[in-house]
Amino acid sequence: MVKVSLKTIFLSLFTAITVVADTQVPINVEKRQNAGPVSPQLMQMSAADVIPSAPIGPSVQALAAPAVCGSLTYDFSTQTTLGDLSVEWNPANVKILDGSLQMGLTQSAGCTVRYSKQFIKGKAEAYIKMAPRNGAVSAFILYGDTIKDEVDIEWLGRDHFTIQTMYFINGQKVVGDTAMYSDSPDPATGNFTENYHKYGIELTDTEVNWYIDDVLVRKKVNTDPATFPSKANTVKFGVWNASGVDNGVWSGLINWNYMPKIMYMKSLNIQHYC
Repeated sequence: MVKVSLKTIFLSLFTAITVVADTQVPINVEKRQNAGPVSPQLMQMSAADVIPSAPIGPSVQALAAPAVCGSLTYDFSTQTTLGDLSVEWNPANVKILDGSLQMGLTQSAGCTVRYSKQFIKGKAEAYIKMAPRNGAVSAFILYGDTIKDEVDIEWLGRDHFTIQTMYFINGQKVVGDTAMYSDSPDPATGNFTENYHKYGIELTDTEVNWYIDDVLVRKKVNTDPATFPSKANTVKFGVWNASGVDNGVWSGLINWNYMPKIMYMKSLNIQHYC
């Protein structure tokens, strides 16, 4: 199991940013040093910790089905089933209600949902409203089934106004690289816990792109295949308790007196490039 190891947070403010090999174009940019991978295992709980009434979803080790061509859209304002999505962990905390897919974090468990087909090249986009409050981390990621490459968008519940982007190669951080943080392109709707925004991750043979509301906020160019996450071939998302990461330095310590802690997804679009 890949584990997160976060030892320090170093914040740097940048101006006059240009999109080059691995840059970000935000309102404000911050870097977090020594970041470790999210890993879907951390978005899950052991069997002993899962809510007792919850059936166990498909194993995290189950390989995704072959990729398809074209575009698939999931509109949770109209559909009542998950379709090609499956609950990988803790179905009791996942429901479609009031026009959205709701993924809850409780004291017993978080939850993980995955797209069932392989994602070789393409763009994954979703309208998301993040879970609030310290310790709660909402995640929208690409993750390798066998080689554990990873591309992340994460929201820390204690910071309602920024997202974190990061990538890993087979579970390992690239030396000299860091996580980056971006604000909303529209400050008027910048609170990510109160407003839906469109988030996107695009993976091709030559680059990874991260988007907020169709605005490019970060680009990673494939200048060296050894440091490019080309095997991040499944789409996963969910919410987890990160209080145990570096004693809460990263995400804050969770307080279960303040509920609910729910990540909302209004729609999801998967574009397969063929």
